[in-house]
Amino acid sequence: MRDYLIFVPIAQCLDTLSTLVDIRPPLQYMRDYPILVDSPWFVVGDFNCVCRITKRQGGGQVPRARHMETFNDFIFRAALIEPPTFGKVWTWCNERQGGARIYERIDRCFTNNIAIVQCPILVTLLPRYRSNHTS
Repeated sequence: MRDYLIFVPIAQCLDTLSTLVDIRPPLQYMRDYPILVDSPWFVVGDFNCVCRITKRQGGGQVPRARHMETFNDFIFRAALIEPPTFGKVWTWCNERQGGARIYERIDRCFTNNIAIVQCPILVTLLPRYRSNHTS
């Protein structure tokens, strides 16, 4: 049996980044990980950033293009693949009312092509329970 490695990023990891040079050590390591290891691995957690505008609904502000570009560049450079998901569309809500309410998909699961080839993967997003995030 092969070993699997799972990274769980912290919520602030992509919140204030402007370039990949600014990536804090855990993300820098994850970005370089595919070059170093030839095994299945997963990155699961709250990235606090959307990858594109369609991954956000509501509110008055548009996500910063710079943050989306940085996030997408990280995904590309780390050769990450997002497995199919089932269940909820949005993984976070700011719990405000009316036009101020925002839904986003900021909690994500990524894997590499080795894991995709070795086993079928389906991520199930569960309903929120005592949090503004889904499980």
